[in-house]
Amino acid sequence: MCGRLRGVLRRILSLFYSKEPQFYSQVEVHNPNNVKINWHAFVPPGVMVIEKMESVSLDDRTTRYKVWNEGDHAAQLPTDDCIRLFHSRAKHPWLWIGGNSFYKSQDRTQTVEPYLVPGNRITLDLLKKIDGTINTWRYLDMTFNELDFPKEGITINAA
Repeated sequence: MCGRLRGVLRRILSLFYSKEPQFYSQVEVHNPNNVKINWHAFVPPGVMVIEKMESVSLDDRTTRYKVWNEGDHAAQLPTDDCIRLFHSRAKHPWLWIGGNSFYKSQDRTQTVEPYLVPGNRITLDLLKKIDGTINTWRYLDMTFNELDFPKEGITINAA
């Protein structure tokens, strides 16, 4: 009975969601000082531009984020380049990332995963935006050393 109900539900949802993935993109600007931002310009100090890329289908929903930090050249990517970047593989710079909040140590490896896109620079400002409850960010590198997250950030490379 449960299998039959699942089949009926799947047919109803297929009216609204395609089996083929549909690609969506949305840009957010984290701009506490209300500085004017233009595409094809360098990101001013204190500003972060994040493009949310989503692939939605009947079977799956996947999200990735392209990040431009202070000093980066922000340019909206054409759809084909966004899709290529969305599906690219990134080399993970850590085995674990997280830190201490006021009451315990917390694992944020899965939360940070969508930001692991080749070319992104993961910074402390971005990590604070992802989870503001953690006051000291740390990570476990590939040699099993637990390190403080560097102030200059870590750039994600292609696998």
